[in-house]
Amino acid sequence: MISYLLFEKNFCSELIKLGFEDVMKQENQIRQFLNLSPSSPL
Repeated sequence: MISYLLFEKNFCSELIKLGFEDVMKQENQIRQFLNLSPSSPL
């Protein structure tokens, strides 16, 4: 069952979307942790 979920397109797409949204909410903290300037790409 788990192997199916890991490769099911909609499930993977939703995980990627949620991960992206989470990173964008924490962008400033991530940049500070990685010592990146605001104009540097993540």
